[in-house]
Amino acid sequence: MHLSSSAPQLIITFFLLVIIVPPLIAFFKVSAEGKLGRGAILSEEVLKKFREVFAEPTERYIASIGNGYIINFLSGGSLASGFSVISNKRVYFKGKCYYKEAGKLKKSFEERMVDLKDVTGTGYTRVNPISLLITSLSSLVLSIILFGVLSSLGSSDQATVMNILTFVLIASILSFSITLTAYILKRKNLFEISFAGGMIAFNINLYDKAEIDDFQKQLRRAKDHVVESAPTQVAAAAAPQTPTETNSKLGIADEIKKYSELLQQKLITQEEFDEAKKNLLSNGNK
Repeated sequence: MHLSSSAPQLIITFFLLVIIVPPLIAFFKVSAEGKLGRGAILSEEVLKKFREVFAEPTERYIASIGNGYIINFLSGGSLASGFSVISNKRVYFKGKCYYKEAGKLKKSFEERMVDLKDVTGTGYTRVNPISLLITSLSSLVLSIILFGVLSSLGSSDQATVMNILTFVLIASILSFSITLTAYILKRKNLFEISFAGGMIAFNINLYDKAEIDDFQKQLRRAKDHVVESAPTQVAAAAAPQTPTETNSKLGIADEIKKYSELLQQKLITQEEFDEAKKNLLSNGNK
């Protein structure tokens, strides 16, 4: 088998198509999924529908991530990725969830409902399969070298060598395209919500950083509110106090200030604030 004079042009065309097309498809696939989850605002109508899945009718919506997926899901569409919602009592998650098994990152479709009191922490994990990137770049360098060698060979006496090098060149081109595509698809930044007995980890490449930072902040505030409002603490605050008059007044003022901050953050209602204030002042006058 001997390569014709048009072989270099054919190789170039093949080289460009195989290298560019699969990684571009992977890139646009990830980008398209991300656009669906970003920037959407939940209308009151959507929130009313979503409240139907809350465990209790008294739960109040606080924050969410992946609003585009929520809207698409509630309108009867498929769930391309996942979303999470915080109420004043629980964290809800539905969609693709990631976990590690035997050192490898795997994903599954999860539907979770976790009490805020059971949330133990949040954080970020970066999954960057650098070995795939190194393999991809090495294959690209080898392809360039082999193409240069093939271009310099023209003698019919070297037909066997050219055929072997052409085979290796095609293999290295395929290796570059496959490993680069795999790198694009497997590279992820995960946001983790740890809770007693497990963890929720979802890909935040699909969300704006400001969006995920606000979600994390709201989750921590809601968690703090639940902890501070635990029944034992509420009972202790409502019980008759016997400190000195000065310390008592300072303690009541601090408690009212704390409830005022919760009201401003919309973690409690005006009615709850008024009731808490009334109880504190009543106990302070005893």
